[in-house]
Amino acid sequence: SLSVTSASNAMYPSSYSLNDRVVSGNITQFNTDANASEFQTFDTSSNIDIKTIVDGSTFFHANLDGCMFTKRSAVGEVFTQTYDYRLVTSPSDLGTIITY
Repeated sequence: SLSVTSASNAMYPSSYSLNDRVVSGNITQFNTDANASEFQTFDTSSNIDIKTIVDGSTFFHANLDGCMFTKRSAVGEVFTQTYDYRLVTSPSDLGTIITY
């Protein structure tokens, strides 16, 4: 690695293997009258669908079936709630559930 000066002489492995992929993250939102019905909650089997749209087209889409999540509320200058989620299973191909 010390002799690499550009992409032309960089070495890459010929093959690799990934095991036990874990998809997790969190979503934070402001509390409003419409979404503040539960203060703190959790679930061990929920479907989470995350999609971002840029200029009318889907930029990122994660369709996560079978997640566990914990919802926490926070009090500060504004009230927020955060969903910490984790996919329970370990998919063999992340490209089947996450597209961009």
